[in-house]
Order: sequence, then structure tokens, then C-alpha cells
Amino acid sequence: MKNIALKRLIFGILAIALCFSLFSFTTISPVKTDTITNSGFKLKTVIVDAGHGDKTTGPGHFSFGASGSISTERQVTLSVATKLQKAIEKNINGVNAVLTRKTPEDVSFERRAEIANENKGDLFISIHCNALADRTVRERVGTKRGKAVYSTIRVPNRSGKGC
Repeated sequence: MKNIALKRLIFGILAIALCFSLFSFTTISPVKTDTITNSGFKLKTVIVDAGHGDKTTGPGHFSFGASGSISTERQVTLSVATKLQKAIEKNINGVNAVLTRKTPEDVSFERRAEIANENKGDLFISIHCNALADRTVRERVGTKRGKAVYSTIRVPNRSGKGC
């Protein structure tokens, strides 16, 4: 693949799939598990927040989020959030998953909190992703008539930290 952004998107999706397989709420058996309980706490409602959205006309904070050459953070997070909602509801009996936004339009921080409180959310998952533009590096490739010859290449920017 020549497109670096596409490689990164595919790698990111594979990393998310790996995380789901390692830290899954389901057991190894194909039978649905019951509601997750621990020390008297019962997980009933999960709020899934697809971070960033298209600008709204209403009041509130707005941020465009990461933007690549193929996709934007608002598109990717909405897609991942929708798939996560379906996976939670399919694989965990008795657990309801609620999205803070179902459309590309952005939802303010205040409204996200209201949605979580209205639905009595037990767990809030906010999905975000990052993007870094490639770096250009000049490297010496040889000498011609006593002068250095340089070539400029693009390399992935690995300076980003976090998850």
C-alpha cells in the first residue's frame, strides 16, 4: 500500500480489534454472558461517546478533532461507537448501550453529561483517535562533482504519545 494514512487506519482498527479480544466482556464460550456484577455492583447501562462531530449551530464547545487524508476523527469515532454499541448489546445480556450521538452533528459536553445522567449510565466510554502528518527528512545519498547530493523522503511521524 502506498498510502500511509490508509496503513495507519488499518493498523488502528486491528489494534482496536486486538484490544477487544484481549479485554472482552465475553467468556470463551459462545453463550451470552449474564450482566457483569462485582461486589454487589451491577453494570446495567454503558454510555458510548463518539468524540468530535461536525459543527453545530447551537451553543457549546466545538472541536474538529483529527483529520487525515482519507478520513476524519468524527467519521471514525462514530463508526467505532456504533459497532461497540451493537457488540455490547449482542454479547452482554441485560446491559444497555446508549450513544451520545447517532449523527455526524456534534454534541456539546454539557449535553453528553445530560445523556449519561438521563440514562443512569454506569460506565462512560469516550472514543477518540489521533493523526500525525508524515515528516519530511533530507538524507545524503551521495556525491556529484565534489558536492553532496541529498534526497527528500517522507517518513511516518512517530512522535505521538498516548492511546
